[in-house]
Amino acid sequence: MTKTVLTNDMVAHVWAHQTQDYARTANGNMHFDGPVLYSYSTPIANIVDGVALVTTERYSITTTGKHMPGHRELNGVRAWFNVPFIGAWGGRAWGGDRLSTWPERHAANLAHMVKAYADRVASYKRMRSFWFSNAQDVAAYLEEHYAKDARRYADTFGLPLPILNTMADADSIWQAKLARDTPEALAKRQRDAAKRAERKAAKEAEERRLASLAWIEGGSRRPYGGPVLLRVFTSGRYGSKHLETSLGATVPLDHAIKVFRFVKLCREQGREWHRNGHTLRVGHFQVDHVLPNGDFHAGCHFITWAETERLAGLLGLLDAAPSADGLEASHHAA
Repeated sequence: MTKTVLTNDMVAHVWAHQTQDYARTANGNMHFDGPVLYSYSTPIANIVDGVALVTTERYSITTTGKHMPGHRELNGVRAWFNVPFIGAWGGRAWGGDRLSTWPERHAANLAHMVKAYADRVASYKRMRSFWFSNAQDVAAYLEEHYAKDARRYADTFGLPLPILNTMADADSIWQAKLARDTPEALAKRQRDAAKRAERKAAKEAEERRLASLAWIEGGSRRPYGGPVLLRVFTSGRYGSKHLETSLGATVPLDHAIKVFRFVKLCREQGREWHRNGHTLRVGHFQVDHVLPNGDFHAGCHFITWAETERLAGLLGLLDAAPSADGLEASHHAA
């Protein structure tokens, strides 16, 4: 028994192979009836003489992103093209393809492809910069993405081949680029790019600063990027205090205070410490490395002395005595 209720992908595959006359998705949002593929009630593709014509129109996100057939589904057809006139109408495309004969449609589709090629050439002549290394790269791109399909369409449906001289057009594009790329123009673009980058960096820094302040003051959204931040919160029935990092880790506050006192000791002595034989526990984690300036690593966290000192000041701990009391012999550490 032929199945007529299929997934989106399978509806497109079965339509492309034309192994049955009809199929639809379970919700009915996508279906085909003979050679015409529909998204809701709008035709989005039509198979003509074994060739798939897929509309260039764009509708809803669902139609464009989920229903429109692509390379995977169209591997089984003789050829396929994205064109404005597919010879089917209805739904949101009602009245959109009223050319009366296929010769008229094919001529209009080919004209659309040739115009797309010409528009691309014109736009490249105006562009101040692009990613091509030389005129040959430009010609190869024009051929692969524009000229080739226009020639294939003309050959497939017996139309006069369009005259598209990709190498000559690429040379004119490259000469226009060279004319624009004077030393003065390039220097100005570099200055403008540096200013844009500076403004962007300043904007991002200000956004991080505001996000950091909001998080420190109790906000739920953790700041993205920048140094690791610290804050204290109270939880549980008995009001136990914990330290939380902006990376989402939490540890008992009393453990964090022992770490602060040890880091302060290393800083005052100007010495570096590595976990080796002794362990400095902090909740489920361990301090791995303390730098002479008081910055330290604990797992995936790198916490600066400035941030540690800021929080210690808020907690009234700046005068706490430096101490190594938090160190444990490694075989005792959890």
